[in-house]
Amino acid sequence: MTIAVTSGDPSGIGPEIVQKAWIYFKNNPSNEFFWIGDPLHLPDKSIPWQPIVHLNEVSENFSSALPVLVHKFAHPLKIGCHQPENANDIIKVIKKAVRLVKENKATALCTSPINKDVLNSGTQFPFLGHTEFLAYLDNIEHPVMMLASPKLKVVPATIHIPIKEVSNRLSIEGLTKTIKITNEAMKSSCWRKWEVGI
Repeated sequence: MTIAVTSGDPSGIGPEIVQKAWIYFKNNPSNEFFWIGDPLHLPDKSIPWQPIVHLNEVSENFSSALPVLVHKFAHPLKIGCHQPENANDIIKVIKKAVRLVKENKATALCTSPINKDVLNSGTQFPFLGHTEFLAYLDNIEHPVMMLASPKLKVVPATIHIPIKEVSNRLSIEGLTKTIKITNEAMKSSCWRKWEVGI
């Protein structure tokens, strides 16, 4: 299982998280992943990383260095700053990761945090968040987000809107679609028995 991890907004915590994740998982090959981003954004220079070109290189390098599918950003990084000039590269990394999953070159996608204000300022990003953007890239009309643990899986009826708007956005049609999609997802997973509670 090879997971693609996006850079997210490099001005934020994403690059730090990915380095700490690699340290935690480097001796566990069943959790191997690679990062798509600019190596200049990795904050801890003492942590080894290895550029890769082909994804079969992930397994070869994972135990000794963080595998990095290099995507150079056009503008220099300013940690903790609002950088709309990086919006295009942030979006390109997400698109690249989705393409690798759709081509069965990566098994799954893990997205690092994005700053929607940065994307809106830099590219007039028309989506409320990752969920809607990923749905658009895969031509999905009604995206559903699931928060999962071994004992509980939760699907919010609404996503990425302020609490004060929830009552106006809830509908029988939307809730029905969400329940049906959740049931289908559970059928295709390894769970043998489940119940949907509302």
